[in-house]
Amino acid sequence: MIKILFFSLPLILFLFFWTSCTTPLVYSAFAQTEGQVQYDNHPCGHPNLSLDSMRMFFHHKWKARSAELHDQAREEWIKYHKIEDLGITKVLVFKSPVQRTMAVVSAKTIDNVMCIVKIKTQLALAYTPDKLHEILDGQIMEPDI
Repeated sequence: MIKILFFSLPLILFLFFWTSCTTPLVYSAFAQTEGQVQYDNHPCGHPNLSLDSMRMFFHHKWKARSAELHDQAREEWIKYHKIEDLGITKVLVFKSPVQRTMAVVSAKTIDNVMCIVKIKTQLALAYTPDKLHEILDGQIMEPDI
């Protein structure tokens, strides 16, 4: 009996130390899941879907400047994409010195936070300057994106 206990002791110690070493990994994954639950309570669904986060991303990643479309231009852009029912209240255009196209991001207010509105499952749509100018002038009837 002592021989069995003597030979199984290393196995027991191995299992004990192995589980104690892997427990933080399991806990870490659990902690991330809990953190995700907190994001579900964010008005935008996730903090990265706020307009401020998107603005910071474009500024830091692409050195982009932004401009907000005035009311008439915003309505032309919304009408062009046939998305009047999404409640978009703000449209920003981002222009970067390292990109040839401009990014357009739309947003609406949810619980006092400006949240990105996805258009065709995209957070931002890219346009050449000429194409965006045509859209905002109302010269094109159908989107070709």
